[in-house]
Amino acid sequence: MEETDFGIVAPSEVGAAFQITQDNTGLVTITPTAVNAISFDIDFGDGSAVATGIVAGKNVKHTFTEATHTLKVTAKGLNNLKTTADVQLVVSFKAPENLVVAITNDESVSKQVNVVATADYATTFDFFPGEAAATIPVSANIGETASFVYKAAGTYAVKVTAKGGAIATTDYSVDFEVTALLQPTTSAPTPKDRPSSSVVSIFSDKYTDVANVDLYPNWGQSTQYTAYDLNGDKMIQYSNLNYQGIQFDEQDVSGMEFLHMDMWTADLDAIDIFPISKASGEKSVNKTLTKDAWNSFDIAISDFTDQGLSMNDIFQFKFVGAGNKSVFIDNIYFYKKSEIKLPIKFDKEEKFKGDGGAGFELSKDPDNSANNTGKVTNSGSDWENVQINLDQPIKVVKDGLNKYSVKIYSPDSNEHKLSMKLEESGENEYIILAQTFSTKGWNTLNFDFSTVTEQDYPNGGAAFDGTADFKKLVFFIDGGSSTAGTYHIDDIVKVVAAGDQVIFDDFEGNGTISWRADALGKSIVANPLSSGNSSANVLKYDDTGGQYANIQFDADQKFDLSTNNKFTFKIYIPADGITGSQPNQVEVKLQDGSKERPWEGQFGVITPLELDKWQTVMVDFSSKASSTEFSRIVFQVNSENNNDKVVAYIDDFEYVTPVTHDDFEGNGNISTWYGDACGQEIIDNPVSGTINKSAKVLKYSDDGGQYANIRFDAPQKLDLSIYNKVTVKVYVPSSGLTGSQDNKLWIKLQDGSSGEPWVGQAQKEQAITLDKWQTLEFDFSDQKSETKYSRILLQFNGENNTDKVLAYVDNIFVHR
Repeated sequence: MEETDFGIVAPSEVGAAFQITQDNTGLVTITPTAVNAISFDIDFGDGSAVATGIVAGKNVKHTFTEATHTLKVTAKGLNNLKTTADVQLVVSFKAPENLVVAITNDESVSKQVNVVATADYATTFDFFPGEAAATIPVSANIGETASFVYKAAGTYAVKVTAKGGAIATTDYSVDFEVTALLQPTTSAPTPKDRPSSSVVSIFSDKYTDVANVDLYPNWGQSTQYTAYDLNGDKMIQYSNLNYQGIQFDEQDVSGMEFLHMDMWTADLDAIDIFPISKASGEKSVNKTLTKDAWNSFDIAISDFTDQGLSMNDIFQFKFVGAGNKSVFIDNIYFYKKSEIKLPIKFDKEEKFKGDGGAGFELSKDPDNSANNTGKVTNSGSDWENVQINLDQPIKVVKDGLNKYSVKIYSPDSNEHKLSMKLEESGENEYIILAQTFSTKGWNTLNFDFSTVTEQDYPNGGAAFDGTADFKKLVFFIDGGSSTAGTYHIDDIVKVVAAGDQVIFDDFEGNGTISWRADALGKSIVANPLSSGNSSANVLKYDDTGGQYANIQFDADQKFDLSTNNKFTFKIYIPADGITGSQPNQVEVKLQDGSKERPWEGQFGVITPLELDKWQTVMVDFSSKASSTEFSRIVFQVNSENNNDKVVAYIDDFEYVTPVTHDDFEGNGNISTWYGDACGQEIIDNPVSGTINKSAKVLKYSDDGGQYANIRFDAPQKLDLSIYNKVTVKVYVPSSGLTGSQDNKLWIKLQDGSSGEPWVGQAQKEQAITLDKWQTLEFDFSDQKSETKYSRILLQFNGENNTDKVLAYVDNIFVHR
């Protein structure tokens, strides 16, 4: 039910289980074990041939001499990843001696005992639990752990038998009391991050709960309530349960898809769960509980609505259990998997519903298995269709840009018709447009709803005034013709005005980009370096030696570089993740994604990078402002046409012209720089190379001004709610300094309209390494609610001193 991220990892927990024949022959059956292993190799350690290709779960037999042997067990997983471990085997033809046994109740698993046995001259041991139905012992290697879960707590007569290669064995017997856990010792599974619009939480530490939740209203019940705290994790404990309610402020959860609950019990067999509606009363589902473990339930809302329960006025829950038992409950919330809105590219599992005979399923592009699509199967019914309800409606505005693009894959070259219908507006309007297509394979169709003046069924002929918000999207393929067939739809997008394309990915599930990997691995992972980037998740770029390795994406329409020609992103390259001698850089390329050979005519911009730190990069394609053919971005780290390895991490990729930026080459939007007791001028880069090969930079000349600085005023107030980081490249030569001030750069935000702009200013500082270009980022996210700032000021080596500072500044910009 929940989404899962999968990654390929090397095998772990490599070991082996032994069974030795008790006939003084030294014949041992060896079953290798590991997590994530496909096959095994075993070196027996006695000079004999290595056993190879042992399939997981199978075993191999080998005869050993009487001695202690060290076996090397190699586990092989996916991508031929390997892990090797040494496993000790004792082969002795003497009866085991000095048997020592430790039997304990498990601290986490109820009624489980763990047994460890050691003995001289022993290879394995058997544990006989003494439970009537348990006639087969549990075996383990000597010195390792054998575990057994009893059906009931109590005292049992148990026996441990130590075995070696000899016929004789050694036994240990004792009466042992098995105990049951009465409460959970681990937390329930942590819920996933979800947009606030897709979850209504009643009780959960993960989300914000609704108001006025009462976990123990007085309904005359015998149930007792306790707030159970497991190491800071709050849970509900109901004991002596007959029935119990929870009440809260009325909630409309009709737009949710599931009710989630986690439950743990030591003794309750089943529970009835009742959501209660003010208008339609209560309906229940019954859930069987697995004892001594967390039970996670995702109950479809339709399980209740199919019984007639309305879900737009839920204000209570009721739980009913038999036998006056106990239950622990956590994470009670309603949710839907994700918010459904345009663009729809099926990367967020947007599921249409088949109607009138048509079927729908999430699928893959017939031409590209890496691309997700929606597959529509027409059965041959007259007006069959597929439809989807939108959380964010399609807005049609009179005299506005109301054009939408849809891709459809046809199995043949016959002429077909795709109709796009919009329904469920606030005034129950219905509008429709149709386009024909006849190309086998993918067709791109455009629908301009600005041309619609009349409504469709059931309001056929009624006027449409040109403006409405539609919450349902419907597609008919060959509607009215009773034609069967299978098609794919994809890339349902609104065509936007030049420069208004929204292309962004924060890798937290909020992006609009469908990335593809070419000869490398890509995956969304936890941010490995929080310093310099507080994001939880980032994109891992894992080039294991692909000659032309890259990641790329196609925009929904051609880039209008005349109005927007900047791309920004964060990147981190750890030094220990690269091989070879390629320059540390990132190249971003523009390509025409519609061409068969898209690299022909491409244009790239290379940015040198520093290792072992997050840095924000702005790529400027203003030199291609007149080009109209580009629709694809290719992202390549440390060059191409080589087999070097590169691991990099990428975040916050955005197609946006920074609100404020200057590269001192004439491409910025900062009209004027001012010097305050400080000289400033644009000059040729005196130290071109390393991470800054720019032709021009800004020279900062403080000849001893007490409050020397340079600054600029933005044309309007800075919007720090989103764009609150300032990145800049600087170079400070040690030969240009006097005095003993700290080598630092201060950036200050001020209200340029104030007569005393330094009053109420916000400032950040960064240490500087002398005699090298470096990229510095200043984080003003703590000022995101402040709206007064319009000035940015740069100041090297402090103020209120008369020391001299010479510095060079380049590529300053404000960004996300």
